[in-house]
Amino acid sequence: AFTPASLGLRTRAYVFDYFSRQGKILDPDETFTDSLENSYVYFIVVPLGRSGIAFLGDRDQFVSLGKQRISQLSDNGKVQVTIQFAPGEHSRTVQGYSPTAPAIAPIKGKIGAPMYDSAAHLFTVSVFPDSSGTAELEIMVAPR
Repeated sequence: AFTPASLGLRTRAYVFDYFSRQGKILDPDETFTDSLENSYVYFIVVPLGRSGIAFLGDRDQFVSLGKQRISQLSDNGKVQVTIQFAPGEHSRTVQGYSPTAPAIAPIKGKIGAPMYDSAAHLFTVSVFPDSSGTAELEIMVAPR
């Protein structure tokens, strides 16, 4: 059991179960509890930004927001993220929580067609680097 505040988060947070691909929004002092029935668990806990989006990072990595992969991340009402690629990497898939299907635009590099799971409120998008091995995205909750 833990609270987002116990992890240093002072805003609402999104707790994502890596293995079940499910998540939950918690207030900073709200307790998250789970059991170890499967003998192992792995949760990614990220702040819910001003945009209402919780960016989870690289879908296929345990260290999903490692600084060598996600070199810049900010949320001023729009998520802006810079993704670094290793030599020879041609694409990565990033993911996050959004209350509705987000609008995702590449600033550098290219993206594939974004996917949105409306039941889980999770988005994924394939990202392709520019010639410098970098991609930049802007992600925001799409207007209704």
